[in-house]
Amino acid sequence: MDDTDVLEKETETSDKKAAPEQEIAENGVYYVDAINGEDTNNGLSTETAWKSLSNVNSRTFQPGDQILLKRGCKWNGGLTLHGSGNSTYPIYLGAYGEGDNPTIIGGESDYKVVSLINESYWEISNLKITSSVKHNNDRRTGIWVENKDHGTIEHIYITNCEVYDIPSKDTNSDVECLFGGISITGYGSGSKYNDVRIENNYVHDLCKGGITTYTYNEDRNIWDASFGYSTNVYIANNTVRNVKGDGIVAKNVDGAIIEYNVCDGAANGGAGSNDTYGCYAGIWGAFCKNTVFRYNEVYNTHCFLPGNNDGMAFDTDINCENVTFEYNYSHDNEGGFYLDMGDAKNSVVRYNISQNDKSRLFMFSSNRNLHLQVYNNVFYIGEGLNTDIQDDDFASPSRDVVYTNNIFYNLGTGEYHTGNAQFINNCFYGNGTKPSGNGNFIADPKLQSPGNAATGIDFTSTQHLTEYWLTETSPCINAGRAVQNNGGRDFWGNSLYYQEPDIGAQESAYETPSQGNQIQINDNDATLAYTGDWTYDTQCSGGYSGDSHFTSDINAKASFVFKGTSVAWMGQKDKNYGIAEVYLDGISQGTVDCYSSENVYQQMLYQKEDLSPGEHVLTIVCTGQKNTSSEDCVIDIDSFFYVRCTTDNLVNNSGFESGAGNLWNSYNSASVSNEAVHAGAFAAKVGKNSSYEQNVPVQPNTKYVLQGWIRSENDGSVMTLGVKNYGGNEAFSATDETTYQMVTVTFITGADIDTVTIYGYRQNSGRGSGYFDDVSLFEVADLSDYSALQNAQAPLDIPTYDGTNQPTHPSVVKFEQPWNGYLYWMAMTPYPFNDGSHENPSIVSSNDGITWVVPSGVTNPLINTPNVGHNCDVDLVYVPNKDELWMYYVEADDLVSSSVKLIRSSNGVQWSEPVTVLKDVVQKYSILSPSIEILEDGSFMMWYVDTGNAGYTGQNNKVKYRTSDDGISWSSAITCDDFVQPGYQIWHLDVHYDEETGQFFAMYPAYPNGKNSDYCNLFFAVNKDGKQWNTFNEPTMKPSNQGKWDDFCLYRTSMVIENGNLRVWYGAKKQEDSSWHIGLTERNFQDFLNILEQ
Repeated sequence: MDDTDVLEKETETSDKKAAPEQEIAENGVYYVDAINGEDTNNGLSTETAWKSLSNVNSRTFQPGDQILLKRGCKWNGGLTLHGSGNSTYPIYLGAYGEGDNPTIIGGESDYKVVSLINESYWEISNLKITSSVKHNNDRRTGIWVENKDHGTIEHIYITNCEVYDIPSKDTNSDVECLFGGISITGYGSGSKYNDVRIENNYVHDLCKGGITTYTYNEDRNIWDASFGYSTNVYIANNTVRNVKGDGIVAKNVDGAIIEYNVCDGAANGGAGSNDTYGCYAGIWGAFCKNTVFRYNEVYNTHCFLPGNNDGMAFDTDINCENVTFEYNYSHDNEGGFYLDMGDAKNSVVRYNISQNDKSRLFMFSSNRNLHLQVYNNVFYIGEGLNTDIQDDDFASPSRDVVYTNNIFYNLGTGEYHTGNAQFINNCFYGNGTKPSGNGNFIADPKLQSPGNAATGIDFTSTQHLTEYWLTETSPCINAGRAVQNNGGRDFWGNSLYYQEPDIGAQESAYETPSQGNQIQINDNDATLAYTGDWTYDTQCSGGYSGDSHFTSDINAKASFVFKGTSVAWMGQKDKNYGIAEVYLDGISQGTVDCYSSENVYQQMLYQKEDLSPGEHVLTIVCTGQKNTSSEDCVIDIDSFFYVRCTTDNLVNNSGFESGAGNLWNSYNSASVSNEAVHAGAFAAKVGKNSSYEQNVPVQPNTKYVLQGWIRSENDGSVMTLGVKNYGGNEAFSATDETTYQMVTVTFITGADIDTVTIYGYRQNSGRGSGYFDDVSLFEVADLSDYSALQNAQAPLDIPTYDGTNQPTHPSVVKFEQPWNGYLYWMAMTPYPFNDGSHENPSIVSSNDGITWVVPSGVTNPLINTPNVGHNCDVDLVYVPNKDELWMYYVEADDLVSSSVKLIRSSNGVQWSEPVTVLKDVVQKYSILSPSIEILEDGSFMMWYVDTGNAGYTGQNNKVKYRTSDDGISWSSAITCDDFVQPGYQIWHLDVHYDEETGQFFAMYPAYPNGKNSDYCNLFFAVNKDGKQWNTFNEPTMKPSNQGKWDDFCLYRTSMVIENGNLRVWYGAKKQEDSSWHIGLTERNFQDFLNILEQ
């Protein structure tokens, strides 16, 4: 019998026979007492409890029923549950009485000790589940929940249970992690779950896995993501200990959270005896997406089969997407810290701590579709361990594996095995050949007490694992690189970032150490440039990192570019070593004799202190000379020490004074030359269609100035200095002059940009080469960015008739004296979670513009939803000669036409029936967001946006206006050809007429070309004479940072100028849940205009 046959035999669901007529409990509570009960009782009270489980097995329970087993009792035989609850009344299986929780002991035929098949709305709690079987011939499970071709099963809660001593078959097929402790299982297409909670359970001493969610394809005998994903799965506060299989597995889930669990001794042998099979890990996921594993402690995971390739704490298995491992503590796992099986998109490993994990920290089974970001973790490897950083027995990681801001503290003998992975701004300490890469350094991170963290930590305490806090002199303080979408918290819950990012799992509140950070750079670091004939020795046992570069080639050079205040060269001395000449910033510092009668390693051969803060270049030159005692003229580079400092110029090797293009990437014909320099000894030389480029870390939403000196070799040949990948269109300055010209490029980084690419490029025209030199990139104060208006920290609490309090599209009228009891009146429409059916005109009032109420006597909405289409886009106007509020609004049928309608009120409470003032019978979205102003002569003007039939995706939106003598009959439309926002589509309008100056001001949301209205920023325009609109290129306000109430779309505004102050009410959407609210922002109006003009 093969695996499929066994599985079908074990999971076959027999047809239920029609249940005999049952006595229905008035309170729906059934009691079972193995000591004092009788099966002939009705089970409806503790005095008339059932004895065995047979009555429970044979009954189909109803919503709200409870089955209570008496504490201190034990039952032999399995429990099979029937019936479904509902969302109001789930069915509960639990315990009553005093003593130990009731125990259910499975026998030979009880493959699933407690089973629930194709039933919903069950809660199982306070049970002990075990088995009397001692052999491992069959697959067995403690608590088995099964969905077989039953659609979506709802509400399965398993809490406070103990599952232990369950034997199971020792095989290693794809289905093995189904069996063991607690299994939530699906068979067949569409067999999913929603609302699963597995909490506070103790699962231990099993022959297979601990806790599992899994959808299984019986036809293919494998798990299968095509069957869909279970949702709202929560696995928390469980302890899994001494299990022979996996600890906790989340498969086929979307949006699951796995947190606060302890996994001790997965793959540990458990209740079984056969060590033939086992590819297991601690806590992991497969075929899952948008899932988070956090606050888990995993330790003592075994590789119990010699040569086993698993045994890690964590694993992102195949076909995962957007899976994050964060704030976890992993230690003493035989297989290492993390496995990535490939075919996993956008995996993130951040703010974790690994202590003394073995074998390797990271293993990659495949580099196919491998996308992994690893940042701000601490990896501690103690003495006596041979833990590699990356496994080199399987797939070599690609460049899509990026390590940033991590501490690698390696006192063991393992190696890094870098592959093509990128290492950026990491701190390396201890042994192993360190990877090269930008911003990395070698130094003692000066942690509090690394390697001494205990077992059994409390993640809810801010004092856990303090051994891995930084000390105030740590070189990791403010030495990291900003990472976008970083979760907002460090391992201990501190906000990110305090000043610049720290390296490691803590974001400390320390200042950068005043004495500077002494850093050690290995001889293979990207900051070094070697010219001439050098040999890279990877077997240099006495070298700092087990390697070195050596040469006897006359005039061979090694140049180290650094930003610091002191520097030291470390190398060997030996009987065949000769004399080197040392240059600092191009000036000879004399010679160093490297001869010694005995071989000695890691000698300080040159040191210079008290350098001026800035970029320097230390160059070591092989002279080819030796003293008379030496056998040869060899010199070597082992490492460099330097005391780091920060500089305003963000460019490295900015003047190419290393004599090489290190820290720059060359394309086509690019080199460093001493022929045509601007300053110093070297400059970059690039041929036609060639360039040097450098990736520079930056801050998002920040203004920078790029400067440099460029020239061409021949007249008419164009040389450029530019920037790209900054969140905007490529920007550059150019010259065809044959003498050096200083050029400048100014740009502002985008909201999600942390790296830009600067370049010197010789265009593919003319003759000869181009040169560039002395390049700088500075952050500058951005007077144009704004924000001319600051985002409101929180939305206003404005009541809506639907109860969601999610209004948008505000239109505010301000009175000098209270009008019918209030100074401010606002028209708005609810728009809860983008539901247009609620977008009906409503009115609220206020005396401060902040606290809003529904006026007494008003019943919102003022206009109900039309039979076809929807209402939207209100605009409120006070008509002085009638002493009335007029509310215009749009009614669109969403088919072929739209109208502007008007309702009127003399008191803000009673409103007239609507009248149609404009109608377009052929285009459904041609009159959007009408904004009406009354001029001094009493005439009306209406501005609006015409998108034709496109609506919120329009790419040819037009601003138009009409005039009217009475606000009811309107003129033909005139297109405002000058009212455009370059690169954007204007969406909604708010126009304000200022009687004192006769000027018109407009504030409006607009979205980039090619996008839709979900991507709006706010812009501003001025019409000083009633003829010409002048727009401003930069947004007045942008969405807030992710997670804020207005982090996605800024919408229609309403502005009032009072006492020289600009008050702007604006609608906005939160991306996470599409909730809408209205906020208020204020600024001195003249300051606002001054910033715009700058």
